[in-house]
Amino acid sequence: MTGWLLLSLWAAAAPPPTAVLRTPLPGALLRRIQDQTVDSGWILRPTPSQPGLLQDDLTLAEGLEAQAVVTVTGDPDGALLVTLTDARAGRRYAREVPALGSAVVTEEAAAVLIRDSLVALAETGALDWDVQDSLPPLAVELSAFGGVGGDGLTVHPRIGAAVAVGRSGWRLRLGAELGLPRRVALEGVELDLAQHLLRLQGGLRFELTPGLALEGGLSVGGAVVRRVTRATTGGLQAARPSTRGAGLAGAYLRLELALGPVGLWLAGGADAVLGATTLEVGGADGAIETLARAWPVQPWASAGVSTAF
Repeated sequence: MTGWLLLSLWAAAAPPPTAVLRTPLPGALLRRIQDQTVDSGWILRPTPSQPGLLQDDLTLAEGLEAQAVVTVTGDPDGALLVTLTDARAGRRYAREVPALGSAVVTEEAAAVLIRDSLVALAETGALDWDVQDSLPPLAVELSAFGGVGGDGLTVHPRIGAAVAVGRSGWRLRLGAELGLPRRVALEGVELDLAQHLLRLQGGLRFELTPGLALEGGLSVGGAVVRRVTRATTGGLQAARPSTRGAGLAGAYLRLELALGPVGLWLAGGADAVLGATTLEVGGADGAIETLARAWPVQPWASAGVSTAF
């Protein structure tokens, strides 16, 4: 009972949805729509603007923090075309109101249609109108890949997997990479190093030719380097195995070839590393000596296979 009460209070406190009404409108339609929608639960915002495409409606709705855009075109003495864009779903509906003998009757029918449709949109999230245009569906992509990264100490081989979401030209991708140990021999010490990564990429995708796409963007993430001392000479003491983290920020390019439901791709980039690895040794007298430092900017490359659904 308490839960339902809280839900009701939240719904009552939530601001009503806003619909942008493109003006000017044919005849006296603006006044008739305002009269009809008084008790609809929507706030109408008449806005002087020209009819446009779906993306124009979405841009207008975003700028005015609205959930819908209504456009009416036509002759006051003839049929009227009503389009209603649901900005939340990225979908544009259209319906024609036929001429009903007089401009007054036709305008009143259009006003009632707009009111009922806004109410239905708020209640069900969809309309039974014809869909005139809509954004492409959200795509989900899974990838498996292998790659290498250079840090100035060695070349780190890695295997990984990633999941990406995108619509139209943009992509957001989260990938995890497991590093395979590499033997590194320095003066007086031999180490096994393994570098593991978690990287978030955001970029834009362009179709170069049918089936061939280029993507470029920025990335952020983190790296973990696992170090195990294998052998020492010259009186050096072996340190216990250790793990050290670092932050990453960089840029990347990705070229993908679509082969039906499967894509083959190559990618590469470079990361600025905050907290790059420093290899130090301590002698019997306690003195610390730096043997090597990883590069502050580290290149990488990978190749893999992906599938979208």
